[in-house]
Amino acid sequence: SKASYPLPHPATVAAIASETNDEFWQKRKKTSTYSVYKNNQFLFTLPEKKFRSFRDSIALRTRDTLFTRKDGRVDIHPYSKKTTSVTTEKKKATPLVFTDKKGYVNLRLPNPRFYKYVIRFFESSGKLAFEIQAPKEDWLVLEKSNFVHAGTFEYEVWQDGNLQEKGRIFLSR
Repeated sequence: SKASYPLPHPATVAAIASETNDEFWQKRKKTSTYSVYKNNQFLFTLPEKKFRSFRDSIALRTRDTLFTRKDGRVDIHPYSKKTTSVTTEKKKATPLVFTDKKGYVNLRLPNPRFYKYVIRFFESSGKLAFEIQAPKEDWLVLEKSNFVHAGTFEYEVWQDGNLQEKGRIFLSR
């Protein structure tokens, strides 16, 4: 549904329609004020200099985005957070493979006794470095010495033949 705006005076519409684009902008530069509305309610008038400080909100579409119209009207569209159960689940999902502060590789596997997991680590060239088949613990910590060298390694976590997670980890010296 489109937002409904109060209709301008018919004389204003006729004046705007008769002007060319250049004439209109010359006129705007002379008045250089903006009328600010939020939820179709007039809030205040803002001079051009103060309005320029909000340009990033227009260009970058920040949380409270400003939309300008040709007649000097500015509409504020407040940010409203829309959460769904899917996005909440994705935010709660933690990675299965990650490195901690000390640089150790951690594996967090939910219900390893019920599922058959296979974790594969690859060199940056794509060559298989090593794999862990059917771990019995739900939390494993791999030391850096298990890896041949420092650098970037790719990994895959398979659960009952289905790829659950794929990513990269970086191991420093």
